[in-house]
Amino acid sequence: MNRSVAPSMASGESLFNPNNIHFTTRNFSTPAYDGNGVLGIVRESYNKWERRVPLTPDQVRELVRQHDYEVIIQPSNKRIFTNKEYKAVGAKVQDDLSSACVILGVKQVEEEKVRGSEGSEA
Repeated sequence: MNRSVAPSMASGESLFNPNNIHFTTRNFSTPAYDGNGVLGIVRESYNKWERRVPLTPDQVRELVRQHDYEVIIQPSNKRIFTNKEYKAVGAKVQDDLSSACVILGVKQVEEEKVRGSEGSEA
């Protein structure tokens, strides 16, 4: 496994190499941690200027098509990539992330936002 902190961009090496990511499933006693193969991407809400994303559409495409994951993203008009770009690569766009066993975000995740209780973007 390549553990370099900052790959050389001059060499053309990607910052994301899915071969270096290993997903494991653990059998916890609660259903939320059953390793169901569903990943969620939360809408960023801590900074109104935040446009970064934890996964690009290309990375989502690889997870969906080659690794058989389901990816759900909360809709956002602020992201650097559009909802349409994520849908085009196989992600579901919806507010409710409660079915995801792993939630990804740039900043910390607020539980009420994961459950889809917020109807509109902040």
